[in-house]
Amino acid sequence: MKAKAFLAIGPLVAAFGSSSSHAQDRQVRVDTLANGRVVVSNPDLAASGQGDALELVEELRIGSVFGANPDAPELFGQVISVALDEDGNTYVADFQSREIRMFNHNGDFLRTIGRRGEGPGEFRMLAGILWDRGSRVLWAVDVGGRRFNAFDRSGTVLGTLPYGRDTYNAQLPWTGYADLHGFIYYSEPRNFDMLLKGRTSPDGDLRIVDSLAVPSRGMETYSVGLEIRMVPMQPENYHAVGPDGGVWVSTSSEFQLHKVGFDGDTVRTVELRRPNRSLSRSERDSIAEVNDLPVRRIPQWRPVIGQHLVGPDGWLWVPVEGDSTWELFDDFGFHRGRVKSPVPFESSSHIVLGEHTITGVTTDEMGVQYVVRLRIPEAVVQPQTRFHGRPHLLEHAASPRPHSFRPSSGCTVCGR
Repeated sequence: MKAKAFLAIGPLVAAFGSSSSHAQDRQVRVDTLANGRVVVSNPDLAASGQGDALELVEELRIGSVFGANPDAPELFGQVISVALDEDGNTYVADFQSREIRMFNHNGDFLRTIGRRGEGPGEFRMLAGILWDRGSRVLWAVDVGGRRFNAFDRSGTVLGTLPYGRDTYNAQLPWTGYADLHGFIYYSEPRNFDMLLKGRTSPDGDLRIVDSLAVPSRGMETYSVGLEIRMVPMQPENYHAVGPDGGVWVSTSSEFQLHKVGFDGDTVRTVELRRPNRSLSRSERDSIAEVNDLPVRRIPQWRPVIGQHLVGPDGWLWVPVEGDSTWELFDDFGFHRGRVKSPVPFESSSHIVLGEHTITGVTTDEMGVQYVVRLRIPEAVVQPQTRFHGRPHLLEHAASPRPHSFRPSSGCTVCGR
């Protein structure tokens, strides 16, 4: 059996400053388990006072205030989804007008793609969009028509394909993922816990080739009259797909992210050694009273993280304070620090990542929506990292057994 050891890389001294007296806590530990899974364990800089958030730099804002030309393409009705292509063009899906507007890297309007209607390339209910870098196709989901519309960058309709044949179920906004190799990923409309993998082509073809049952945890609910509500502070499971097609899964109750293949094997774990924070009895009492629930139904632990994102550069963005502050990890899993947005972003379903950029939707005090692109500060992208001495192996007790996420018994869509 292969010997297990932590590789001490460090201490890391990045843009966040000085050393701590607790050398062990400041080390990044990389452990290769017997089954080949790599575990990257990062120290929590915030615990030693080194984790102050650096502000993201605004470099583009698209939007128009009320009173301007009512036909201006920058005046949005209700942005439901945003997509980016590899040339920096921004696609904005407007739920109200049922069309997609394309802007170049500098924010100049280029064209409108699609329109309301029931024909090819038209939308009864535009639910979300996704740019597929591998095939260079813009995928748009029309929930009302239960179909995908596929466009090229000129706005030409490449094809119309079925989506959710037997159901109108859909996530609003719809969320999909694309890798760099011509595959897109999205939840099966009849079962949101089943992730579908589809092979795409530049002519707008889509063929489902695999599926994976992603971790699911039933959310507890309670009733207030006819309204169904979620019990607050419950742990939630999240997933997102990276540029190589790996599925990153996490749960909100712990700061660990696991990269899973479609064979169900976990190949990498990235963690931040940040302890969970419990809710005090008085806090649980207060939450229970506000929600008219017995206190026993309120979890004892606070959520640690939110819905993570994976960029085309492989970087992980993990929200820790709403949807406007993130802990960043590079494509290996090293913690690069914390960043925050200078403006409040709407929910993560409106957020899309580029190479060291994040684009999302913000709303001003008048209720006007803007699409904003922010860039990671250079101090985070190119940290002044120094390795003190040669990396060396540390004695380490037996590693925990790897998480196992088993796929479904077969691809329920493609029939294998």
